[in-house]
Amino acid sequence: MSHKVKQLPPTAHLNKLFLVRNGELLSRQTLQLAGTVVRPKPDKLYQVVHVDGEKYLGHRVVWALTHGSCPVTVVIDHQDGHGLNNAPSNLRATTARGNQQNRKLARTNRSGYHGIRWRNDQARWNVQIGSGKRRKHLGTFVHLCDAIECRKTAERAEGYHPNHGRVSDGA
Repeated sequence: MSHKVKQLPPTAHLNKLFLVRNGELLSRQTLQLAGTVVRPKPDKLYQVVHVDGEKYLGHRVVWALTHGSCPVTVVIDHQDGHGLNNAPSNLRATTARGNQQNRKLARTNRSGYHGIRWRNDQARWNVQIGSGKRRKHLGTFVHLCDAIECRKTAERAEGYHPNHGRVSDGA
């Protein structure tokens, strides 16, 4: 989400309000799903909870409850891409870059793979990868299978998440 992340209240306070059961963040008072579901982007859903008049992302609260804290400098990534799957086993602490290395494939993608596009002027598949803040050209290939192998090898070398390029969020 493209907003400033707020520091969560102390974990002891969160523990009085919420519990995590079967991968869901529940209100201790009602034992029902806590908070509301918001849609910050057309293809994203997240759980939001209110604590002392402030809104917090449910997955950050789950992380704090299961790991003791959730610093504002840490990005919490849903490994399967499904923003409502707040199971602790589905969440990982990462950086903004690490989060981007676990993206689903864009609907506009025509090759079926991140970083691979057809160049009509060359009659070849062009392969690139993001490396830090730069795009790195990996080569051009006649056969799509060779382009895919090149890209997957580079993804492993750059530390991309194995789910990067999934066709849909894990819903």
